[in-house]
Amino acid sequence: MHKNGHLGVNLLLSAPFISFFIIYELYVFMIIFLGLILAWSGLPDVDIYLQRYDSVSYSAYPVFHWPWVPIMQLTNKLMNFMGNYIEKVPTDYKMESVTHRGLTHSLWFSIVFGFIVAAFFACIILTSMAFEVFYGIENYMGLQQLLNANPLYLMVIGFAAGFLSVVFHCIGDIFTPTGIHFLTPRTDYGFTLDQFYAKNEVANRSALPLGLIMMTYAVFFGIAYGEINTIYLVSGFIGLFVTLIPLWLVFVKTRIGKWVYIIYDFFT
Repeated sequence: MHKNGHLGVNLLLSAPFISFFIIYELYVFMIIFLGLILAWSGLPDVDIYLQRYDSVSYSAYPVFHWPWVPIMQLTNKLMNFMGNYIEKVPTDYKMESVTHRGLTHSLWFSIVFGFIVAAFFACIILTSMAFEVFYGIENYMGLQQLLNANPLYLMVIGFAAGFLSVVFHCIGDIFTPTGIHFLTPRTDYGFTLDQFYAKNEVANRSALPLGLIMMTYAVFFGIAYGEINTIYLVSGFIGLFVTLIPLWLVFVKTRIGKWVYIIYDFFT
């Protein structure tokens, strides 16, 4: 999928989490989580740029790509380590270069990236605590009031946002014929639902409205929680997922979607 397609899928799959944040009045967490999920919706496709270089090294990459060197190396090491416990996962893979829909579209990359984001938020928390201890500036307490929760949960939110942004992206790619392997760096045909090509214009344009519909219901769910029977609200969520996704695929795979956008483009 392309940029708008992945934005839509990430919105769609983030909807239940948004309801949770609203229910517990964790609005700052919600903004951080959703902002990162959307900002990183296309993150795994960084491999499109990294595959231009012959090796994963500081000498091969331009300076603005240097941060990817340790991230890809950690991903490689984690995969090789887990290969000792999971069948079909390599134990001695030596990454010479990055390939599209390889390691960046894997469980191991999502875990490593999640921990890196969590570590970033840990640094923010430690800095605020240090200012409070050494300078008497009540940053930590102020942060707690702002978040309406223990600031340590920022690390959890950071990990979740980093981890899920990659996972949600991979779920979007499963709809395309190539699919993904998720546990290995293989780039041949992997697990796929084979519904449409990544360049499908209707799929990429319609995924965003689909995600917005689910996000609208997620906000309604959070606001209405406690006022409307929870069973009805949950049933609505499940019902929307079960009906909207198949209808979306029909819209994408038939001429309906193409004609809708021809008419839309004509009048706009």
